[in-house]
This record gives sequence, C-alpha cells and structure tokens, in this order.
Amino acid sequence: MEKRQSEMVPIEETPEVKSFIYQQIVDFEPFLTPTSLVSVVSRNTDDDKKRSKNLKHQIQISIKENDVSIVEVGSSENIYEAILEAKNKLYQKLVSIQDSVISEQDRMVQIKLAKSNRLIH
Repeated sequence: MEKRQSEMVPIEETPEVKSFIYQQIVDFEPFLTPTSLVSVVSRNTDDDKKRSKNLKHQIQISIKENDVSIVEVGSSENIYEAILEAKNKLYQKLVSIQDSVISEQDRMVQIKLAKSNRLIH
C-alpha cells in the first residue's frame, strides 16, 4: 500500500492569523541565523484525517538551516491553539538542543550578561 506524502494547504489568510503567526515565530529569533528559513504551513494527509477527525487544523512549523530541518506539528480545532502548540513544541526542542551543546561555563557567561542588561550579539 502506498503511503501518501503530506499535502500542504493554505493557512487562513486573515490579518489576525498572520499577526499571531508573526508574534509566535519571534520567539525563535535567538536560535536563528541570517540564513535560517522559518515556514508555517497547514498540513493535511488522508491518514491524518482518519486519526484526528475532530482536529480541524494541523499546523507545521519548521526551521531550516542549510540541509538541516527541525519540524513540529500542532493540532486543534482552533487554529490559534494549533499554531501555539506547534510553536511550543518546536521551541522546547530548540532549547533542548541548545542546552546539550552549551557548556556550563558558557551558560554562566550568558547569565552574567543577561543580569547586566547587555546584548550578547
């Protein structure tokens, strides 16, 4: 039996939804480089429809840097809750990755800089 690829479908094009998406992806800024690409799309497959009949919205947020992508999906009847769920999952994944690569000494330097209200960049 052939497995279908996820079909990307347009997200509601209302100013409120667009604004909410922009407000959410701002939280990823500390993890991004100038060449990072962030995408927010609505995801839909036949299998997803069967598994989640009650969930109207499935939102996929991905961050791509060169050949590496990190993706998370949020599902809800409410589009705002689906966006927020996907954003929170992706944010937690990014924090986990960051915590695994930053040494304790680097972490102390970041804390001292944050306390002194100076920017790290």
